[in-house]
Amino acid sequence: FADISTSVHKLLCGGYSVDTDFLYFRLDSKINHILIDEFQDTSLLQYEIIKPLIDEIASGIGQNGFASFFFVGDIKQSIYRFRGGFSQLFDAVADSLDSNGLVVEKLNTNYRSDKNIVEFANKVFIGLLPSYEMQEYKDTAKEGYVEVLSAVNQKQEGDDETHPLVLSVIEKIDLLIESGVAKDDIAVLTPTNSDSIAVLDAIRERTSYKATQEISAKVVEQREPKAIINYLKYCFYGDDIFKETFLAISSHELFSEVDKISKYIKPSEAVTEIMSKFELFSPESFKLAALSTEYNDMYDFVQNIENNGAKMPEGKGDGIRVLTIHKSKGLEFGYVICMDRIAQKGQGDDDILIEYDDLVVKRVFFRFSKRELFDEEYAHALALDNEQSRRDRINMLYVAFTRAEHGMFIIKKAPNIKNDGSDGSYTGIFGLLDLKDEKIGKLEVVAGTEKQIADTFDVLFESQEHGRQKLKADDESQERDILAIYFGLALHGALELIDFGNIDGSIEQAVKIASRKYPIYAVDSAKILSMAKKAMQSKEIVMMLNGKKIYKECSFIYNGEIKRIDLLLMNEGSALIVDYKSSMFAKKEHLAQVQYYGEAVEAITGFAVETRVLALG
Repeated sequence: FADISTSVHKLLCGGYSVDTDFLYFRLDSKINHILIDEFQDTSLLQYEIIKPLIDEIASGIGQNGFASFFFVGDIKQSIYRFRGGFSQLFDAVADSLDSNGLVVEKLNTNYRSDKNIVEFANKVFIGLLPSYEMQEYKDTAKEGYVEVLSAVNQKQEGDDETHPLVLSVIEKIDLLIESGVAKDDIAVLTPTNSDSIAVLDAIRERTSYKATQEISAKVVEQREPKAIINYLKYCFYGDDIFKETFLAISSHELFSEVDKISKYIKPSEAVTEIMSKFELFSPESFKLAALSTEYNDMYDFVQNIENNGAKMPEGKGDGIRVLTIHKSKGLEFGYVICMDRIAQKGQGDDDILIEYDDLVVKRVFFRFSKRELFDEEYAHALALDNEQSRRDRINMLYVAFTRAEHGMFIIKKAPNIKNDGSDGSYTGIFGLLDLKDEKIGKLEVVAGTEKQIADTFDVLFESQEHGRQKLKADDESQERDILAIYFGLALHGALELIDFGNIDGSIEQAVKIASRKYPIYAVDSAKILSMAKKAMQSKEIVMMLNGKKIYKECSFIYNGEIKRIDLLLMNEGSALIVDYKSSMFAKKEHLAQVQYYGEAVEAITGFAVETRVLALG
């Protein structure tokens, strides 16, 4: 995804040897209004791409008559700096447009959360977020419930390894369900993917509740796949460490040596056999079984499976939803449980430190330990970055505390719990907020929308052959028309992609790329290539292109209508319009259309215009 933004930026901002003014001219001819949501998460790169279009709208001299730029966002919810989000853009862009009649509308009413949840968020963040404005709640809001509690270490000798935070989450889920809350109305928000996995595993192991993950987690990092992989490694290598790991993850006490799987069977057979033998059935294990078909033999599987980056598909919200705070942005849930971080935050792996002066990069530093002790400029940049990181963490918590409609539980580490669950100092995410254990309001059940689930039944399907259905004459004609349209589009696409500076070297690749867009049965690539070569290598075309400025697929607006020219060739004071037709002969309406293009270009540019139709059939 980042590569797409980078390539577009290079294309439109001068990174390639193309006419960027013309590219923006084409874009401007198609765009009347720009609306950007979540503007606080826009990156500088993305903004530089769209800035010329915004400037064109702000100047009031675009091609399209009335135009508008509308952007929406909340700086308090800027949580994507790690992938380029630049929250300072919001105010900077607003300031730059102030003289162009910018209208600012502040939205200070929370239409999602009940009274106590809104007031709790106001109390927590009023002194932490710059320029924080008190949020109001809707007129129909109920009282709502907020509870802050510390997960105290109550482990006894012989207890399992479940973290006290996770145990507290399970307790609150039990409380909500016993109180009558539907499972679909409950969400657990966690700081990281690994925390979400720990919660999801505990729900499945300790309860009968259905839960879905909404995390971008690798298949091989899930509980059942981990157990299966370690079992197969024990069967293949014989090392006891793999057996002990399997027993710990799968919760099986022991297994007989006769249960070992042969190292000579197919990996897919081995995985499905283990799933059946130890009842390790789950969406994750079925996904592992599907992945195992990609490996040639058991050696290939055990050596390389843990490097497989395939991820689990995200859940669809059926049952209790477990997701990270970042994933929850823009969503809402009836009752939310916000859990503290289990593991201590790492130092990150970004080796580059960038210092900005407003929207401009001022300095770039290479990070290394203790540099701030002897490099004053680096120390200044690091202090600014650390302050921004602190704001990012506060913003993340603001997002978490504003997802609930009717009830919210905040479960934080007690100061006496280490990351592994034993005694130690506080290392959680709520340290910036100085939260005290408290209960606000009364937990009441507000019914959500009940989902109507239709009865399902199995259907036995038997394939029957009745011969090929004959098409009616009208259907046959329609089918031919569709095929002709596909063919014409593919041909036009190929001609647009050809590099006119290197026709012979680019024509075959252009045809390949254009043909891939359409069904194989509808596009005869060989015929398209033959027609394209015949056209582009003709003496007439070569003479037309000579010394001209070339514009392909050129859009323009004339008399309020958007039109597109296949090929526009311009010289000093003159222009030649070429229109492609895939048929052998140009119809009267085609000739009239091209003549209209000529009149429009002549009116817009004042040039002497010549028009031609290139029949390619």
